[in-house]
Amino acid sequence: MNLSDIFAEGTESVENKIDAQKAIEKLGHIDRAILYLYVIGHTQVEIACILDYSESQISKLLNKMQEKS
Repeated sequence: MNLSDIFAEGTESVENKIDAQKAIEKLGHIDRAILYLYVIGHTQVEIACILDYSESQISKLLNKMQEKS
């Protein structure tokens, strides 16, 4: 499952959303903030500026979250 699967339509999407909720609950507060900002449409550059991280750090953290899902 990846981030795009979470927002898919259909029967499986309910199961995906439940799985996503469980995965999100395991994230720390910074990872949750990054994921939230990304999902609402911020770019990695914008997220990096908001959180005072480098773009590469944001990219690595998003990739790490996707690998865990």
